Amino acid sequence: MSQALGWAGAAALVIRAALAARLLLSAVTVRGGSMTPTLLHGDVLLVLRGDHPRSEDSKQWGLCPTDRMYGVMLLRLRTGGEHAAA
Repeated sequence: MSQALGWAGAAALVIRAALAARLLLSAVTVRGGSMTPTLLHGDVLLVLRGDHPRSEDSKQWGLCPTDRMYGVMLLRLRTGGEHAAA
């Protein structure tokens, strides 16, 4: 019985972690060339959703509509464009 409770607790923890990751993380695809040469059209990024306190994008460069803001890039999952050929 205690082993079953252990497995149930572990399963609950995995489910909670997956839900938290789904709420906090997202994969996005770069569209267009505004981030060239750092990011190219077609790059797929792992993004932490929400505003980061040390972000300098819209804070430094001016207002950006909130529907255009997404989050902070954590890493590139897949390369597109010229990165893939290099």
